[in-house]
Amino acid sequence: MIRRPPHRQKEIPERTIQTAQKGKVVQSLHLAFLLSPPAFCVRVFLNFANMTNALTTAHYNYVAQHLNQTMLVYELLKSGFLSYDDIRGAYDPETEEFVEIFQWLAFPRFYGCDLDKLAEAGIPVLESEYGDWVGITSFGSHYDLYVYPALINAIFDMDISYDDIQELGRVMP
Repeated sequence: MIRRPPHRQKEIPERTIQTAQKGKVVQSLHLAFLLSPPAFCVRVFLNFANMTNALTTAHYNYVAQHLNQTMLVYELLKSGFLSYDDIRGAYDPETEEFVEIFQWLAFPRFYGCDLDKLAEAGIPVLESEYGDWVGITSFGSHYDLYVYPALINAIFDMDISYDDIQELGRVMP
């Protein structure tokens, strides 16, 4: 008969996740796990100091996963399968003109409320029963420069810039 050794609690050392907030690195989240196989107890200690306005990797990853479907959307609009009337947030009231959309991206993590926030912020959104797309109005620049900050600011009600994303890149593992 093989006997199993007695269960002992295994403690995993505390890890600190770093984030960037306005050009400086702040300590935003502490995780300490205490695992016990029989009871599978997990203790999580969260320090939310400075986290409400801090850019985290979760914010970045939320907007960074997308598919470029520009040609698909253009063909669907051209053929009349999708309607130009379904595009929201593409009209600029200051210039009284429609903005030029260079790319259409599909974001698998975005929900209806995210698309509403984007349209309110003046970021073009195309919603249909066949899919939802976000229009990108900048051309030739890296997404970190204009696209991701605009999306994060609109969805999470933050005020970040390209520099904040660059600082986050320095502290990400």
